[in-house]
Amino acid sequence: MDEDAIVIAAVFSRKTGKTPKAVLDSSRQRLRAHDADLQRASMGIEEDKKRRLEKAGWKIGSAEDFLDLTAEERAFLNVKIAPAAAVRDWRAARSMTQTEVARLVRSSRSQVAKMEAADPTVSLDLVFRTLLTLGAPLTELGRTIGGAETRHQI
Repeated sequence: MDEDAIVIAAVFSRKTGKTPKAVLDSSRQRLRAHDADLQRASMGIEEDKKRRLEKAGWKIGSAEDFLDLTAEERAFLNVKIAPAAAVRDWRAARSMTQTEVARLVRSSRSQVAKMEAADPTVSLDLVFRTLLTLGAPLTELGRTIGGAETRHQI
């Protein structure tokens, strides 16, 4: 069976070799409802809700729209966010606490928490040193920064 297959189970008394029309119709209706739910989920905010909010004077958009960022500013923020997420991922993959990581890099737990939150007061030097201490190879650092635009968009 495909990993994205949907199984619909319907209980009915079997009198012929065919599935009853009512069961087929019900299954089709349930599949359409499921597809509609998936489509709504993929849109993020439901269109009717978006229209109601806009009618009430709200503006719908991204953080980039709200902050009126240039492409360069957006790229810089994403370069700051991606390594922070990588620190969190590498720490979690090693089942380490923030305190344990802080001890390794001779820092404080609060500094590690700030690092993982992409706090602007934490230097990228400390972030990269932490990643290397956690075992991230240099090539991973390159991939983290190089893929920042697509993986960790603001």
